[in-house]
Amino acid sequence: MIHNLSCKIAFFLFEKKDSYNYQINIISYGIELILATVINFLIVLTIGIAFHRSIETIIFLAIYCSIRKYTGGYHAKNHMRCILTFSGFYLVCIFLWNRLDLLEKHEYLFGGMLVSYVLIWVFAPCLDIKKKLTEIEIVSAKNKSRMIITIYVFILIVLNIGINKGYLDYVNVGNMSIIWTAISMIIGKVVNKNEI
Repeated sequence: MIHNLSCKIAFFLFEKKDSYNYQINIISYGIELILATVINFLIVLTIGIAFHRSIETIIFLAIYCSIRKYTGGYHAKNHMRCILTFSGFYLVCIFLWNRLDLLEKHEYLFGGMLVSYVLIWVFAPCLDIKKKLTEIEIVSAKNKSRMIITIYVFILIVLNIGINKGYLDYVNVGNMSIIWTAISMIIGKVVNKNEI
């Protein structure tokens, strides 16, 4: 579905430009990635709005996506599975926020975030077997993931120590984002190892 739509958009945009016809597959793939990402974000934002967790959703997406870009992680076999997996993944987060008293479990989330920090520091990046990276790109992704995760963890430690309890939900979302990033990375490493 997303693939067909992206092909139609690419042909519509570039059908009259002869110099781009040979690149139509590349353009179509780029549009496909953009569409899948937008659909994924819209579904997760809709879930967040439906459960009255809009701000938490934005915080989660900002932290999770900015770290995961460099840590890598589990990749579904197609866009539909990706959308279903990420939406399901996020529904678990919503369930945890709504069903568990995270203010009471704050120390556990904080500890989980610190363990996740170490896991990401040691094991990132999780390489996608379909996308080969050079040694320089691997080192760059490792350094960027370490820098970004360190900045977030520093901010979360400061907020964990000095935050007003009214804002503790937002700190817990940050903690949970880092935990889920580490889980995704570890699952990706396991899946990739089994596919080799």
